[in-house]
Amino acid sequence: MTFDYAVTPRVASDAEAARFGWQASMPVRAALIPAAQDGPLPSDPTSLCRVSPGSVAITAIKTPEVGSGLVIRLFSYADRPVTATLRLGVPGLRRAELCNLVEEPIGELSLRSSGIRVPVRPMAPTTVVLR
Repeated sequence: MTFDYAVTPRVASDAEAARFGWQASMPVRAALIPAAQDGPLPSDPTSLCRVSPGSVAITAIKTPEVGSGLVIRLFSYADRPVTATLRLGVPGLRRAELCNLVEEPIGELSLRSSGIRVPVRPMAPTTVVLR
């Protein structure tokens, strides 16, 4: 048997404890994209995707099973529903949809300059498809 330990100096809430546990047990995995686009990187430092509040985490970013675009999976560690804000460094987005886990549309989300507001259930995954 193998045992791994992860220690933190403090945890202020159950949501922080859950997030720390998930992050310690599931580290970020990188994947090489063989057919990357040509061209220069943006001159300003941009993130592909950021989410707030801190009780919501991005658990996956991938291509959709059908069609083109970007799938972002969120998970809320909070014990109540929250509205997350996704901020994207991806130009040319025309549509954002809230979807179920098999990426079937549930409802349209509005694209704003301040970000995409996404309703997220407590302790449950949420899927957003961007096109």
